[in-house]
Amino acid sequence: MFLSGTASAATLFANSLPRLFLNQFAGGLRSNVAFTESDPLANFDGTDVKLSSSDLGASFVTVNSITTWSVASFLDNPLGNEFTSVSLYVRPLGGTWQIAKDASGNPETGAPNTFFDSSNPNLVRNSNPDITHTNVGYRFDVPNYQSLSNPDGFFPIWENTFSNLNLFLQTDVTYEFAVWGTNPDADPDTLFGYWFNHYSNPFLSGARADNKSGKYLRCDAAQLSAPCFVEDPALTQTWDKGANLNIEIDGVIGTPEPSQFIISGSALLGIALLSGVRRKVQSSRFGHLTDDQAH
Repeated sequence: MFLSGTASAATLFANSLPRLFLNQFAGGLRSNVAFTESDPLANFDGTDVKLSSSDLGASFVTVNSITTWSVASFLDNPLGNEFTSVSLYVRPLGGTWQIAKDASGNPETGAPNTFFDSSNPNLVRNSNPDITHTNVGYRFDVPNYQSLSNPDGFFPIWENTFSNLNLFLQTDVTYEFAVWGTNPDADPDTLFGYWFNHYSNPFLSGARADNKSGKYLRCDAAQLSAPCFVEDPALTQTWDKGANLNIEIDGVIGTPEPSQFIISGSALLGIALLSGVRRKVQSSRFGHLTDDQAH
């Protein structure tokens, strides 16, 4: 694939990790929250993305990497101790969910290591070399996620990056993305092994927020071609305000020659959204709502 005209690397889309109004210190203005689903093997969460041709100045872009953030159970615990697999899913709106592919056509899925990297005490590599997991903080003075109800409950934040992508997206078209980690032995009592994506309120986060809808997707893995439920946490009282999945999409802006660019919606991404979702879980371990009960 060759790009005509000028092509430039850029952050194409971002709802970045929040930097302001963090944890309990923020009170009612808190911007950060983590969500999971009641069945960790049957349901997952995602977001929709529409890249703007007027903002980017191109009809197509090439995505090189996608990063999302998640919250895990224990501090100083390698991510592979809790999750046996982490995968990046994608589809055009109305398509079927599939695992994204790297530039060689290999699926962007793999098992996180059960140990930290020898060269970086915050890095956990993956059985897939295109995937890395880095323990990060919001800021140097706010390193961890704090439970909504328990001031003594702090949990690590993981930055999950899927690189070496060669994903061609059309601007002004809606695509859907999801990152899902699984553990076949997840514990419903402690919620160990439940994947918690990280979200923030776009008006309070103090970070770049290209999607300010305050909504995200709740999806059913058994119905990969069905629409996901669009969750507004403020409306469903899952949280007290809107929240968007934190995600960053990096790549190259440029318009391929028509003769060199052949794409169909189903072939490009082939990922079906999941419907038939169950009641959302805001982790009891994080002090949120579990089904219809407050903790």
